[in-house]
Amino acid sequence: MVNRTLVARLFIALWTWAFFVEAVTMKPIFNANGEETGSYNVNPDPEGEPWMVTPLEMTPDIRKQLDAIPEWEPRRTLGKVAASSLPSAVNHFKEPEFRPVFTQKGGACSAASGTGYVYTWEANILTGAEGTTNRCMYFYGYNFLNRGSAETGIWWYDAWNIFKYTGCVREADWPSPLGREQGTEWAATYAAYHNANFDRCSTYYKISKPGTPENIIKVKQWMFDHGRGDPKGGCVQLNSGVDFEEKVIPQGSAEAGSKIATVYDGPNTIHAMMLAGYNDDVYLDPNKKGAFLLVNSWGTSFGTKGTLWIPYDKFVTETEVYLMEVVTHVPRLEFSVTLKDYGKSGGGFTSGFAKGTDVSNPTSTQTYGKAFSGNTGTFTGEIGLDCSKFWQEYSQGGGTGTFFLQSKGSGTVAALSLMLYDETGRDLVKEIRCSKTNVSIGTTMSIVVENAVAVTEPLIVRRTDNITLRKLSRAGYELFIPFAGVSRVTIDDLQGREQTTFTSNGSAWHKLPKHLNTGIKIVRVGNGNKQLVEKINIVR
Repeated sequence: MVNRTLVARLFIALWTWAFFVEAVTMKPIFNANGEETGSYNVNPDPEGEPWMVTPLEMTPDIRKQLDAIPEWEPRRTLGKVAASSLPSAVNHFKEPEFRPVFTQKGGACSAASGTGYVYTWEANILTGAEGTTNRCMYFYGYNFLNRGSAETGIWWYDAWNIFKYTGCVREADWPSPLGREQGTEWAATYAAYHNANFDRCSTYYKISKPGTPENIIKVKQWMFDHGRGDPKGGCVQLNSGVDFEEKVIPQGSAEAGSKIATVYDGPNTIHAMMLAGYNDDVYLDPNKKGAFLLVNSWGTSFGTKGTLWIPYDKFVTETEVYLMEVVTHVPRLEFSVTLKDYGKSGGGFTSGFAKGTDVSNPTSTQTYGKAFSGNTGTFTGEIGLDCSKFWQEYSQGGGTGTFFLQSKGSGTVAALSLMLYDETGRDLVKEIRCSKTNVSIGTTMSIVVENAVAVTEPLIVRRTDNITLRKLSRAGYELFIPFAGVSRVTIDDLQGREQTTFTSNGSAWHKLPKHLNTGIKIVRVGNGNKQLVEKINIVR
């Protein structure tokens, strides 16, 4: 029997909950002590794999945070006429960067969709990595937020906020294989955190009332090209009801033979899923064409191999959907921290830097959001903390300065090292160990670096027969365009977003703007019949 206090806490409104309970068979999930966990199995097949939901409480504070998320507007606004320039179908689920469908554990649906699916997709399209091998571990951020229980639901944006500071650890670096993941474990090797540091959540948005005709176009545009002309567009996070009824798409329709929802309703804080595409030619009724492709985390027994088409006209039940941007990151400086009996509840870290070798406090600091906290028990192992925020100040000082690690909580820092990497972030240039070991958590540790490693890049960073990039003394760059006459130069990032453009009159050096982000860039030069494309690497 469902605990009345628990059910009351989960109400969004009494009538919506009553309708949901009546429409969907909910079987409570119990822990080893026979206590209700707050999660439910809604699979109508009593012998089928669990379809887990963990209803979330919409508190005034959470509603305030959701309301504060900015509305997304495409860079190229599509009106009623221009909308015809969108393709009739986009299906990321069939593309190599998309990860295989999996089964979530416990109440981790928000992490499964927002991390396992959405973040993996957005990270993989930056580099072309395949989803079969490069998959973000959905329990990474979740296990900093779930208070030590795999049955606890979280809000997806809390995990995305962590990824702004740490990226996301991959499944290959997680202690347990997928399917045997535990709600209390953390990645325990420095390499796991370093490997996660090559991408970041930069920001996220929402589209309110996505079921309106104009906002359906906006959702489709995000999926097509992120609204800015990218080679591949994005996936979409949503919270939804699970009162599904479905039929098979008839012959004559696109995607014939797949499952499509005839009912898609219920309180929208019940379950988190994601959208991986759309098709304007999918239908049950040829007078009502068009559907989004929903991907769930209930394994392949749900819908068609884990997916279900949701008609556009059923999408009006959604209050909002959420979109995340992921960008590349180059880790130049990191702390490798070995912890012993670190108390995971209430702990945390702040790194810092100051110029000079006789300073006692940092002048610049870097926090890590809600990472490395919020769980139960203790942790013994290694973590990595990115300090690349201090790279420019450190390198301009000639490789001299003091790095700090501030901590809170309980336990011991058994060992601490500062790791310095080359301009790719891949090759370790030097490891500088702190002389102090086995220091109690709460004690500020420091590493003084005095001309320990040459940090000035070579004068010529990359050279080809046609284009030369060189670094200036103050971390600026110049680009040499060798052609006579007028050349049009455009510099894009790896997603095709224009970073800067200029005209070169004859062969000349051109100073690049300081606002140009770090990382690999694509330089395109047009000069009459000559068209050149070259990669360069910007390091600060």
